[in-house]
Amino acid sequence: MITIRSGEFKNKKLQIPPVGVRPTSDKIRQAIFNVLMHADFAPPMANARVLDAFAGTGAMGLEALSRGAAHAWFMENDPAVGKILQQNLAIAAARATLLVADAGAPERAPEGMNMVFLDPPYSKNLLLSAVSALQAAEWISEKTLLIIETAAQEALLLPEDYVILDQRKYGNTRINFATLSRK
Repeated sequence: MITIRSGEFKNKKLQIPPVGVRPTSDKIRQAIFNVLMHADFAPPMANARVLDAFAGTGAMGLEALSRGAAHAWFMENDPAVGKILQQNLAIAAARATLLVADAGAPERAPEGMNMVFLDPPYSKNLLLSAVSALQAAEWISEKTLLIIETAAQEALLLPEDYVILDQRKYGNTRINFATLSRK
């Protein structure tokens, strides 16, 4: 089990699907949110709108909701994982929306996002197409911060109009903070 680390849902346990999911560890999730709470480039968490793409357990979006985000959308394309994710989202009730959808072919965003968490399966080359598709569907704009988890040795492939603001390495994991460049 993994646990929400801080805020309204602190110490709530989340279910993990038996296969097909690699949850971000509690320690790395805590480090990510420490950056988000203190970095000048990070939008305020209070009343934020966030997307947890490749949601898996939903831990990233639920952590954001626990820390004051107004609403989170959770995109997961595996229906079996989605069933467990739906159970995890019960702690956030009306502030969480599950979308059984592929981040590489999303429906149009209901509104602009302040933050998008992207944690695609490692070494599957899904990030570039997902970022392009999410931008085309208006989940990502110039005002959106991307928080991207990759394997530490994996090349970060983003469309050329994105800027990497910060990178942090935690063991075999690298966390990348990026945004669409303002023209």
